[in-house]
Amino acid sequence: MNLETEFRLRVQLHQLERELCNSSAWTKEETCITCYPEIPAATWVRLTQRPTPFSSDEALILCQCAENQWIAWVPDYGEITLSASDVAGIG
Repeated sequence: MNLETEFRLRVQLHQLERELCNSSAWTKEETCITCYPEIPAATWVRLTQRPTPFSSDEALILCQCAENQWIAWVPDYGEITLSASDVAGIG
């Protein structure tokens, strides 16, 4: 499988995951984090709160360091450790 095909498949999978989390089958209290407790590396997530007023409201997951904890990179901030409560959703 070439890189372009894999990228297209990842984008389609991401879109399906977002549709599932936004579907009426889930209550408002349930978020993508509770649907998908293991976030793979190289996934962008929305943050519940920015680390600084000047940083991005999204983070790129680098790796999982513990159960419900991830090392991530936030543009205009740097490396950060996130817990499940810090993540508003995937994408």
